Amino acid sequence: MSRGVSKLKVNELGFVEVLFWMLFLANCPCCVGGMHTITFKDGMVWTVEVREISLQYKRIAFELITSEPPLGVTSVQHTIQCHTVTTTNQTYVNWSTDYSIDVTGPILEDSRFKKQDALNDLISAASS
Repeated sequence: MSRGVSKLKVNELGFVEVLFWMLFLANCPCCVGGMHTITFKDGMVWTVEVREISLQYKRIAFELITSEPPLGVTSVQHTIQCHTVTTTNQTYVNWSTDYSIDVTGPILEDSRFKKQDALNDLISAASS
């Protein structure tokens, strides 16, 4: 079982492609615990470790291991989950992030903007 680091450039892929790429890993028996490098449009590079993939609950969770430039927070854990809205057959996406106690306002704002950009990419992809 190899724990090599895969590389993904978010600026070359939209949010939907990134999410599907991560969910695709669910077919790999060694995907949980896998390390992945993600490069964002602003040049920030994250190395994340997949902590959970649930096809049943349509959820993926990952933890930020390293960031370049350094993020300035001890721990960051992301969870993205899709929920079906029964009455409309639409999908609601919930992206939650848990931070260690040393998080600051600017880190929260940066995360909020990154999430807004990613979710806007998702909306654009879904409506085209």
